[in-house]
Amino acid sequence: MDVHVQKKLNTKAVNVFFDYCEKIAYSIVKANVCAQGCEAARGALGGSFWAPFVGSYLAVQGHLMVENGIGAINKNTLARIIW
Repeated sequence: MDVHVQKKLNTKAVNVFFDYCEKIAYSIVKANVCAQGCEAARGALGGSFWAPFVGSYLAVQGHLMVENGIGAINKNTLARIIW
């Protein structure tokens, strides 16, 4: 690519655009995992009210449970999911 063309490209706008695309893709993957966890828990414990919520949480934040045990469930991780 010619040096003059490279100088004319606005790299910040391109980076912002691809960062936005990456965040959208990440959110789609997390939503898919959340739905799978909800349905898996609902199927395993059909009569429980809390099972879909716990299943969704474990599907999305399960890596924290493996690393930190039950201490991973706190208001900081819940706030990240809700907001």
